[in-house]
Amino acid sequence: MSENEVINDLFLYNLRVVAKKFGLINDQILSLSANNATTLLNIAEEYSFKPTNEDRLLSLLICAIIWENRSDKWEGLPSFLTRILIRIGLGTTAKMVNWDSEQNVFRSLGSLIDELHAVIKLSSHEVTINQNKIVLSDFQKRMWDAITNESRIGISAPTSAGKSFVLINKALEILSKGEGKIVFIVPTISLINQVSSDLRKKAKQYSLKDIYITQTVNDISLFKSSKIIYVLTQERAFSALNHPDSNFDNIKLLIVDEVQNIEKVPNENEERAKILLNVIQEFKNDKNPDKIIISGPRLSNINELVKKWFGENGKSVSEELPSVINVTYSIKKTKNKIEFFQYLPLKYCNSIEIKDDFNLSSKILDKVRFGEHANKFIATLIRQSFAT
Repeated sequence: MSENEVINDLFLYNLRVVAKKFGLINDQILSLSANNATTLLNIAEEYSFKPTNEDRLLSLLICAIIWENRSDKWEGLPSFLTRILIRIGLGTTAKMVNWDSEQNVFRSLGSLIDELHAVIKLSSHEVTINQNKIVLSDFQKRMWDAITNESRIGISAPTSAGKSFVLINKALEILSKGEGKIVFIVPTISLINQVSSDLRKKAKQYSLKDIYITQTVNDISLFKSSKIIYVLTQERAFSALNHPDSNFDNIKLLIVDEVQNIEKVPNENEERAKILLNVIQEFKNDKNPDKIIISGPRLSNINELVKKWFGENGKSVSEELPSVINVTYSIKKTKNKIEFFQYLPLKYCNSIEIKDDFNLSSKILDKVRFGEHANKFIATLIRQSFAT
């Protein structure tokens, strides 16, 4: 078999395992063999040495699916995967497979050379917040350094790359060193709650008791503390800019996170897009924050975008490699059969025929609206997945 056939067989195997887990097929599925796993891990290691994002992503994809289908007998797997993950710049992900939380170190990597390499690699990615050390991935460290050294930054990376983690920790690190304000703009109320909660947890973890985190700008919050983080939607930020008593001086950092298609904002008719653009421009021109960060998932032409908005001082940091793998599935009717589809990064796609015990063809897939049959089917999938 060719290398591509071996890799695709792994993806197809995982698809069948998931289908079996959901009760969509009755096939007997054997465990992944040690020989096949060894062959695939050697391929993953080979790709981990290559420089392109596609090669590193393929290495990560193979590692992730082997880990998901691993045998308890493969005692050497965690250390092997740790070496690969550290090599491709995902030391933080490596902790998910081989970290001793009690000792706060990686478990044995099999050789002193590998352990020394891991220590050197991870030590170079350490940052300190109020005497607390955290370890970042390659991308997160580049992002951290850019925020430290530059004043106008654009960030583009997949959703799971850890952008918000860096932004939250960097905001706290800045205020741990002195007084000032930080404005953190996110698109939805649910994200306001999530970011505020994450900020409070990290502030408590780092013993930063003098930082006030608020979701509104009012007469109370304006004078609550000399160190304030405002977590707002663009609408709340727009209102805050027009608050008669707002005192947006000494802004250390303006963060605009989870921005979607910001390069299209000037041409959009949608009201929220216009508000966001106005907010960014008003903060930039009238409030002059020390630093401005625009961050989003896979923003196209991020370097050209920051140059356009911020001039030659604009710098960009981008990444295509996620820290975890997302796999998507769907069920479709094709001709006279029902198929279960798997969608992986790098445009890998597989499908298998499944049984139609729920009359999907007539009761669900041909319907304009999903009704009680669809709800029961989804509930059955959930119950089945927890039962296996």
